[in-house]
Parts: sequence; C-alpha cells; structure tokens
Amino acid sequence: MSSSITHSVEETAELAASLANSAHKGDVIFLSGELGAGKTTFSAAFAHALGVKEEVLSPTFVLARNYESGKLPLNHIDAYRLLESNLDDKHIIAQLAAAELDEFLEDGVTIIEWGSSFAHMFKKRIEVDIAVLDETSRQFDITEVGEE
Repeated sequence: MSSSITHSVEETAELAASLANSAHKGDVIFLSGELGAGKTTFSAAFAHALGVKEEVLSPTFVLARNYESGKLPLNHIDAYRLLESNLDDKHIIAQLAAAELDEFLEDGVTIIEWGSSFAHMFKKRIEVDIAVLDETSRQFDITEVGEE
C-alpha cells in the first residue's frame, strides 16, 4: 500500500496522472471516499493523463461512460445508485451485465466510483481510498490487490 497526501486539485491531478501512466489494459480501479472527497476529480485527471479529449463527467445517472480517445479506452462507472439500492452481489452482477459492462472491462481501464461493497468480486484490482483532511487536502491510500 502507498499513501499520499495532496494539498490542491493540481496535486491530486499529478497523483492521478502517475497512476494513469502505469495503467494497463484490464486494470480495474475502485475509488472510495465520502461525498465530495474528489472521486470524479481524480477520475477526470486520470482520463486526461490517458489522453482523453472529451470532458469527463460523473456517470451517476447513466451508470457508465466510455471514453475512447485516449491511449487506452477508459470506462468510468459510478455505482452510487447500485449501492443505494441495497442490492446483493448477485443482483449487482446482473445490473452490470445488463449495462453490458462485463464486455468492456477487459478492453481498457475501468474506474469504479462507489464500488467498494462489491470490489471483492474482482480478484485483481486497485483500491484507492480518499480521505478528506481539510477543504483542499486529501489522503490517498492506494492498494493493489491480487496477483501481479
């Protein structure tokens, strides 16, 4: 596990870019943290470091957004609505399959916000926990889980 503290949006973007620069096809990254912690900000910076040209928006109401313009396809998922629905693992898998997310998980890098409750379903993953320290400072704990 690595831990980093950022003191600005720019420093958060640098940290996200660092992770994006080491990203590989098939990587699944879970972002957790309270509302307003910076999950979407981190995701947008990650996307731009991959070379995504489009504006990166929160996929809260559409579940997923796909960006193809970077060096790797980026799948950005916001599972907040799944979390709020109190679905069990079987039903979460069904929802993900219904959205055809299983098809593109292997084709690019996938960032999942609010997915910590079902992260265990992925044997290999990167978990990024974001803690709010103050108005501009965040602590990022990054853990790689699974085989190398």
